Amino acid sequence: MTVVEQRYRAVLAVEQGEPRCHVAAQFDVSRQTLSRLLRPERRPGRRCGRTGAFRNTQG
Repeated sequence: MTVVEQRYRAVLAVEQGEPRCHVAAQFDVSRQTLSRLLRPERRPGRRCGRTGAFRNTQG
């Protein structure tokens, strides 16, 4: 599993109701990293940063 796949699955697990601390341990990432991945501005297709531009949703 690539790092991108690992992070994607970790985010999905939290969104499905798993506690962040359990998901972080399961996927071997820190709780802080998991929280950063869950921020709206880090999600594809969302507005980001000061520019208000949309993030690239491709690849």
